[in-house]
Amino acid sequence: MNGWGNALPTRSTTFNVAARALLPAPGVVLTLVLATESPSTSGWSLVRTSWVLFSADRAKLRESGSQEDRMRELANLDELDLDLISALQIAPRAPWALVGEVLQVDAATAARRWERLSEAGAVWLTCYPGPYYPEPVCMAFIEVDCAQGQVLAVAEQASRLPAVVTAEHVTGGRDLYFTVMVGDLGELTEFLLGDLQRIPGAQTTRVQVVTELYAQGGDWNLGGLDAAQQERIRRSRPGGKGFSIQALRPVDRNLLRLLANAPRASYTDLAKGAGISVSTARRRVDALLASGMVGMRCEVSRVLAEVPMSATVWANVPPADLPGAAALIASLPETRVCAGITGGMANLLFSVWLRRPKELQLIERRLGDLFPQVSIVDRALCLRHVKRAGRLLHDGDLAGDMVPLAMWND
Repeated sequence: MNGWGNALPTRSTTFNVAARALLPAPGVVLTLVLATESPSTSGWSLVRTSWVLFSADRAKLRESGSQEDRMRELANLDELDLDLISALQIAPRAPWALVGEVLQVDAATAARRWERLSEAGAVWLTCYPGPYYPEPVCMAFIEVDCAQGQVLAVAEQASRLPAVVTAEHVTGGRDLYFTVMVGDLGELTEFLLGDLQRIPGAQTTRVQVVTELYAQGGDWNLGGLDAAQQERIRRSRPGGKGFSIQALRPVDRNLLRLLANAPRASYTDLAKGAGISVSTARRRVDALLASGMVGMRCEVSRVLAEVPMSATVWANVPPADLPGAAALIASLPETRVCAGITGGMANLLFSVWLRRPKELQLIERRLGDLFPQVSIVDRALCLRHVKRAGRLLHDGDLAGDMVPLAMWND
């Protein structure tokens, strides 16, 4: 039960009792039976069968290297894959020994699974400024209208810009929708009148500046682990007293550049890259993460996570109701982003991941029931993610090249 009534589907569950025992065997094709608990029926019902490729089969596919083969290889993430992703969504730098122990596999298996998923572009980690980043950060959402026939070209060129965190081709009264992160309003103006305006085919823009972030992509989780497993993984995150940073030092900037390229890099590798001792690398990285100055998140292909749809809604909420409405939206398992905004007709924006379009109407209806003064200004469905969380995406929502944030290169 997800708080929105029985109309929303529950998460499918894979029964793979023998799957983990078969993992070491090369060339195994394993048939899995998936079932889902349906609110309209009693008990569980079969929804589909699927296959998973291991070892030799994966190697053959990887040799061809085609996008079609990558999707075929990952056509169905099994339950161990989903649990592994969920664990790293909670703690992206959790030790493999702990992850394996929690998931009841050895550390090598956990690391090997992650490598397979990462190499195929199904998952990736990203590093971003946290809520207590000590330097100015301006986040904005930009709608872009493009010349006819230039939408994809504009999206691809804009996605190469470090200021553009996410780029989407969307429906509605705009062609493209960007999430942008820069230092301040001055840099935002420079971006709009400089980098963005220089792209052939980019025409009019509309900008909403974020005033408060109530939920972000790093908060979203597949939800595959039970409460005890989640807590064990959560305890591996840096924390406790004594972690405080008032300003970034040169060593911190060096570490951030290294982490941006390899968020799971070992303390030894970070120390070597930054020219410091391992103990200093451990202390500074832990402080950056524990203080909330820097955040990390684990992203996953929407298609493979079986939430193929993404929608963004612009709403106008009476100021007195804004905190409550935002808290409600932020608490939904479907929510990826919820932000207070200014600069246009709306003062609240939220993005959700969905299995089907009807779920968006259910969310809007629930919001209207609890906050009848809320008015929906506009909505858009994502037709294609060209970039998400700093990664260029291929067809099938699989990750390609990384474009580090501009601030990591300062």
